[in-house]
Amino acid sequence: MTWITDEHRGAVFGGEREKRKISKSSPLTMIQPHRYTLWRRFKEGADISNMAAFIGLNPSTATPEKLDPTVSKCEYWAQHWGFEGFVMLNLFSYRATDPTAMLKHEDPTGDPENLAAIVSVSKQAGLVVACWGNDGQHMDRGTAIKAALGGVELRCLKLNMTGEPKHPLYHKKAVALDDLVTV
Repeated sequence: MTWITDEHRGAVFGGEREKRKISKSSPLTMIQPHRYTLWRRFKEGADISNMAAFIGLNPSTATPEKLDPTVSKCEYWAQHWGFEGFVMLNLFSYRATDPTAMLKHEDPTGDPENLAAIVSVSKQAGLVVACWGNDGQHMDRGTAIKAALGGVELRCLKLNMTGEPKHPLYHKKAVALDDLVTV
């Protein structure tokens, strides 16, 4: 499957396009339980090689029309750094507003589709930023994704004391591209 196409209008949810408009106030139960990718182009026809990819922990309520605080910060950085768009990926594709719910889910990864999306997008993107926080240790998922990405250069905002890449919500907005560190 090609992950970044106009046909999907900005997101792949549970393997299908989202079929309804979702407002920020919609209950999460009305939204597909898994989201593999979410993206925005800042320039019409932007190619993925000119886009920044961010790998977070798990998706929440963000949709292509309404971004949540985490995705909004990633969008800001991608624009600030001069990219033509951004793609949001996640270690776990299970959507939950509280990471605890995702951690308790019986199959939060959404593999094989989620793994395929992470690898495909990461190998094509102009920049890949890991930003999943400490819970990336769950199921040793952060380590598994780093291994699956092989030779892809993986950067992050900063490493936490645990060695995991810092989550965007806990990082200042003013960060230069040169400030990123290699994971």
